[in-house]
Amino acid sequence: VEISTITLGDIFAANYKWYLRNPMGSVVLTNNVNVVYQNVKLTFKLKDYMDFGFDTEIKKLEPKQTVEVPLIATLNNKVLEVSEDTPIQAEFTMTYFEGGKQQTVSLTKPLRLYSRNAITWQDPQRIANFVTRKDPPVRDFVRAVSTQDFKNRKATALNESAVKAMRIWNALSEYGLKFVANPANPFETAHDDPNFPVDYTQFPRETLRSKAGQCSDLTSLYAAMLEDSEVRVAVLDYPGHMTMMFDTEAEDAAEAGMPPDLLIEHEGTMWVPIEVTYIGKPFIDAVSKAAYAYKAEAEKGRVKVYALHKAWATYEPVTMPPTDFSPKFPDAAALERRYDDQVNVLAKDRYQFLKKEHEADLKRNGKNVDAQLQLGIIEYQFGNHEAAITEFNKVLALDPANAAALNNLGSAAFLQGDNEEAEKRYTQASEAEPDDAVIWLNLVKTSLRLQKADKARVMGEKAVALSPSFKPFVDSLIKGN
Repeated sequence: VEISTITLGDIFAANYKWYLRNPMGSVVLTNNVNVVYQNVKLTFKLKDYMDFGFDTEIKKLEPKQTVEVPLIATLNNKVLEVSEDTPIQAEFTMTYFEGGKQQTVSLTKPLRLYSRNAITWQDPQRIANFVTRKDPPVRDFVRAVSTQDFKNRKATALNESAVKAMRIWNALSEYGLKFVANPANPFETAHDDPNFPVDYTQFPRETLRSKAGQCSDLTSLYAAMLEDSEVRVAVLDYPGHMTMMFDTEAEDAAEAGMPPDLLIEHEGTMWVPIEVTYIGKPFIDAVSKAAYAYKAEAEKGRVKVYALHKAWATYEPVTMPPTDFSPKFPDAAALERRYDDQVNVLAKDRYQFLKKEHEADLKRNGKNVDAQLQLGIIEYQFGNHEAAITEFNKVLALDPANAAALNNLGSAAFLQGDNEEAEKRYTQASEAEPDDAVIWLNLVKTSLRLQKADKARVMGEKAVALSPSFKPFVDSLIKGN
């Protein structure tokens, strides 16, 4: 019995989890004689990088039979310490019994273990190995972003995913992250040249440490932070370039609150592309650049989209070794300035887009109550209180018992400190829509402002009866007064 053929490819350290389920090669065993051999055992091991060999036992090897044995490697974490491409030895040991005596055949075969940063772009989904969303330095940075309590009322009307993406973008920009091409090995050369099979990319913690990276490095870092923030990401693969987009989870542009020319429809929802090489520039500039590039390249059929959650099914992210590194978070005051600037830009774009949409609806049908109501809401959300009141009163002219318009007029009065007007409007709204718990909750707040404690308790009971989950909040309001 002999080991007649060994087929074994080189190993990419970052893809070590893939080898648990997919053979890295195979061995062909051949019985050269007219004798049956039983319990032929083959052991495969990579010295230093497999704690235990992979054993395959062939119960019966018939005369002149050949058997192909797949090679599965359970690699240990030492592969992640490999910072340079390293030649290693694969060891093969076959044992069988002949004439009652154990026979042993041993062979070695050289192969290359590529460094943890090595990647090939034949399948760009391999970038998923590098999107280490659970790595502590990544999570430390994201946690610091999410705990910053910035106040800008216009942000409440914006898409939640867009606000998260904008905040992380601003933090990375203020952190000092920069796009830097590698002149010795530019991404576009490695990505598109079939004769350039191996490229090198950074893990997010390495990009955070160096504060610089190519497009693939910036994509994996930003994507990891968005995914850790529960924002879904897809990679955009262009000829010679890579960037990404994130899911707003909205089904149309109006729900996303962004102009259609900044959005990409993908798998039933609207996604926002972002040009990662624009890091340091305003968020909206990076979105505008990416949206233009996507539409131009998509028309030529030159864009491939890879959802990370699907890519992870094949290319799981690396579990990084422990580290003492934790990025120093940027100054909060500088971040708040960026936040206010970008919220105001996004809010203005949303306001202009939606106002134009609803005005067009009203031009087609001047009695469109919903369009009239939505006009009032977007005026209110953008801070145009007087214009909002005007629009809500137009709704009442069309539908005098419109509970939403009455409730919104009450809220406008409440914010302006006109408590009597607020109480009047909320009461009218409650008469028009007595099953709306939010209206009764608004009456609780107004009654407390007017120092009508008994009425507040009654209103609170009505709110809780309709929505029991309101009870802790109602109790807190009443006890606080």
